[in-house]
Amino acid sequence: MSICQDVVLDITPHAIPQRYRLIDCDQFVEGQLLRIEEFTDFPSVQYAAISYVWKGNPLEPSEANSHKSFSVAGALDGDPISIHALNQACLTAVKHGARYIWLDRLCIMQTNPADKHWQIRQMSEMYKKCNPCIILPGGVQKLVRVDEETDWIHRGWTLQELLLPERALVLLAWKLGSGKHYPHQ
Repeated sequence: MSICQDVVLDITPHAIPQRYRLIDCDQFVEGQLLRIEEFTDFPSVQYAAISYVWKGNPLEPSEANSHKSFSVAGALDGDPISIHALNQACLTAVKHGARYIWLDRLCIMQTNPADKHWQIRQMSEMYKKCNPCIILPGGVQKLVRVDEETDWIHRGWTLQELLLPERALVLLAWKLGSGKHYPHQ
């Protein structure tokens, strides 16, 4: 499915309840094509999982016009998903060896109570087996700067999302140059 601005996405007509779902990062990064694959059994592929706040930091007024995002049916009380933030998370996943990413907002049928209940029971296993867990402390609407306050650490889910994965990475906005590491001389 090609992603367009201001779309409300509903995977329910195309998904089978109580299946594991992962977003194909290669498809998203290369062609901004949102491809969600379903697995009958727990996925044996390497995937990243995203840890975030449902209602994150708001956009700055200067960001609102250039911000491309989409919403998810059944999750309209949460922030829209920024195409830029999802793209950066996918790039990070691929860089760390994961072709897929799990984002509960997209991978759970938000309009199907039976699927949602089943998926919530699988969440600890999803975080335990992900590699890496990518933390978006400001939410899925925007990447925050290192100096921005967020509510991520105050959530109840944070402990499992931080402690269960083998590796966790924090993804932040960086506007101060390339960020390349130069060894000390």
